[in-house]
Amino acid sequence: MSTITRNQVQSQLQNREVAVADLQARTEVPADVRAKMAEADLDKNGVITGTQEVDALFKAADDFDTNGDRNSIATEARGLPTPQAAGLQAAIASSKPRRGLSGTNPRQTITREEVQQSLQGKEVSVAGLQNAPGIDATTASKIARADSNRDGLISGRSEVDGLFNAVDDLDSNGNRNSVAGTSNGANSAAANALDAVVERAQAKSTVTRSDVQANLRGKEVPLDALDANTRAALGGADLNSDGVIAGNREVDRMFNVADDLDTNGKRDSLVANANGAATAAGTLLENAGAVARTSTVAQPSGPTNLDDSYRVFRDVDVGKLRDALPSQARHLAEAFVNAGREHNVDPLLLVSISKHETANWTSSAFRNKNNAMGVSNSSGPRTMSSAAESIDYMARRIGSTTEGYYKNANSYRDLWSIYAPGPATGQSQQRNDPGNLNRHWGPNIVKNIDALAEATS
Repeated sequence: MSTITRNQVQSQLQNREVAVADLQARTEVPADVRAKMAEADLDKNGVITGTQEVDALFKAADDFDTNGDRNSIATEARGLPTPQAAGLQAAIASSKPRRGLSGTNPRQTITREEVQQSLQGKEVSVAGLQNAPGIDATTASKIARADSNRDGLISGRSEVDGLFNAVDDLDSNGNRNSVAGTSNGANSAAANALDAVVERAQAKSTVTRSDVQANLRGKEVPLDALDANTRAALGGADLNSDGVIAGNREVDRMFNVADDLDTNGKRDSLVANANGAATAAGTLLENAGAVARTSTVAQPSGPTNLDDSYRVFRDVDVGKLRDALPSQARHLAEAFVNAGREHNVDPLLLVSISKHETANWTSSAFRNKNNAMGVSNSSGPRTMSSAAESIDYMARRIGSTTEGYYKNANSYRDLWSIYAPGPATGQSQQRNDPGNLNRHWGPNIVKNIDALAEATS
């Protein structure tokens, strides 16, 4: 029996969009199938596009299927075409090249997260944005600064975040996490600039370990949603046998499995596309990314225990966090949340460490050295380029599972024994802590987290 798979539909509709009106006009498809598939327009902008909406489109067709496989549908039954196959084939046939984030019709808003999703697994040439329609020279220059590693490409969550910030400078809606999609009934300057970026994005030729970790922050890959071959290859990455690949350790193992198929000689990057086609390694990661969903791992709740894991991102309302901070630290609320999301640690842990290490943001290191996290070397507190940079610096280190002092740490107690060691954590008293003040570090950190959790709930 012939089938159409979820991955085939994702592949055929990549960088394309299906107008709901065009799909509804396909009278060869039964009306109930068309109506169900129209629900895949999750943001109600008149088009079905992007990984999530195409996945919803496939699921809608699969609701009419009885082959027992969530990742494929039968194209015929008793020698006749199935209505679900007819629906997907009509959607593919009526699709058009994607017109960008603003869609077929002007959108009211475009969010930071939508841009992140649209550019996931892709890269944008900085040179290719010069003289691009929809981007003036000033905006192109600002966007170019998002290329933080100066490799000529904008890719990865951090650089895409910088790109969004640059475009947001064109916007006046007062929200740093969205831009107005319309102005006087037409696409706004910000929307046109983002569309131009998305239209010029290409599949990444090389994918790094950190790319994959960043793209799957707060998400999980359900094994039962993968095709049989991908599931067999990646199943071993489900270290706790809960049916999903989630969290730094399991995503790291998944990357290692894919990297075993790669020959570029680097353990922290692999060639995902070559000669215009996905490599075997790239296909594994692409298949995993196609079915990734928001993690079902419970958010932290209740009193924090020193033996709880700190490697869980807590979705914190930036506005409420800003209100909970003293005036001298309010401007850092977004930096705490972004760093926590980027490195899969609780943002309230980062705030708590910062509060403790800076004596409630009054220390000389904070005021004069932009050091919000107690980052030190043998000479004492380090001078950082900005307080936000110091937050990201420390979040990256305590969040890493592959390198550095914290790679094997998991609980708050583990973190305490490295960040502020001493007799309270089973170590000798430290030379730089003659008063044994480190004994207060762990209890104060969890106390601060609980107070912040209550203030931001």
